[in-house]
Amino acid sequence: MFGLALARNRQLANQITETAKANLVIEEQNALIQRLRKEKAELQAEVVRLARIAEDNEMDGVGRRAERDAFMAAHPDSPMLADSGKRFVSEKVRGQIKTKARLIYEQAFDAHGRNRLGISNPADRRIG
Repeated sequence: MFGLALARNRQLANQITETAKANLVIEEQNALIQRLRKEKAELQAEVVRLARIAEDNEMDGVGRRAERDAFMAAHPDSPMLADSGKRFVSEKVRGQIKTKARLIYEQAFDAHGRNRLGISNPADRRIG
């Protein structure tokens, strides 16, 4: 009888130990879930912030193109619109002339990309 009671106590002690271990694992998993939820919320906020920047840049680009087009229409003989002697090589506009204004744009674009943003070859990222 004493042996059965001792065996039963051991069995209960083992169950308590296993339950405690399981509870510890559950607590660790809950903490991980909370950290991941917080990280997810932070990443979602960053996506919203970056999307806003992209939208702002897109609107700025549209505005600048409209400004350029208006300038070109009002001043078709401007020396800034003269042929620089260089041509586009990208597939989309291959062979089209680069104006002197375009060369100024490219120089500023590349210098900013290299010197301020650390982009090794900003020319690869130019549009048009």
